[in-house]
Amino acid sequence: KKKNQDNTQLQKAVALYSKMDAAIAAQSLSKLDRMIAVSILKQMKVKQASLVLSSMGAEESASIIEEITKKQWVSDDGRNWTKGNS
Repeated sequence: KKKNQDNTQLQKAVALYSKMDAAIAAQSLSKLDRMIAVSILKQMKVKQASLVLSSMGAEESASIIEEITKKQWVSDDGRNWTKGNS
């Protein structure tokens, strides 16, 4: 039940950020927890997300895009591993 509630809240955030001016959304997302910001951007339409990312600085947008594109695996003991971890 909590996962559905969290997903509903995330969907509301995605809808709100999608309707905001890209520059304002970029400023706001940069103040959020990185994983929350990444989750929101991943669920936005590509065109809107690209406008928001282009309103961020190059370093920050590159860092977020890196987070969005990272592949994750779950090991046998349940830990998440990203490509490049050993």
